[in-house]
Amino acid sequence: NTDALLKVTIVPRTSQALGFAQYTPTDKRLFSTEKLFGRMCMALGGRVAESITFRVITGAQNDLHKVTKIAYSQVRTYGMNESMGPILFPDEDRNSREFGGRPYSKRLAITMDDETRNIIASAYKRTESILLQHRHMLEKMAEELLLKETLNLNFDVKALVGSPPHGQKQLIEPLQFEAEINEQAGIAPGRSQQQSPPLPED
Repeated sequence: NTDALLKVTIVPRTSQALGFAQYTPTDKRLFSTEKLFGRMCMALGGRVAESITFRVITGAQNDLHKVTKIAYSQVRTYGMNESMGPILFPDEDRNSREFGGRPYSKRLAITMDDETRNIIASAYKRTESILLQHRHMLEKMAEELLLKETLNLNFDVKALVGSPPHGQKQLIEPLQFEAEINEQAGIAPGRSQQQSPPLPED
């Protein structure tokens, strides 16, 4: 249920991004629970790899924001959660405008928070399990990145870790994976969640 890696680099793309990975397409608009779960696992890959390797986990704020938004959307917007059922609540700003406040109780809000945390925790554990199982591949790719800075699927990744185990997958052009994840997470185009908040005035 995941997309194929196209490229990974440690060359900073912007002042906020320390590196990035490119995956697959933007032409799909319907996603199953399994597909969204896989995409959350992919987005968590950098955070989990940092935690396993360095115990330094400050470089994945943007990815965590996207994963949290996708998980909340499954629970609150897409009707993809068994405990919540097929129900939709718009985001907080729209709730305030349309209903004069939240149209659900504190108890239901707690349930949504708990279900969202469970989804993210499951995705994190799955990602951690995969990376621990294949840690030698993670280390091999990291060492190669230090030498080349950028790895491409056909020329580098396949030579290091082999072809995708479930058959060939579709590939896309640069930055489309991030754009699609942002769309699913409800993040406006061009907006970066890694920008530091303004410092308080004296």
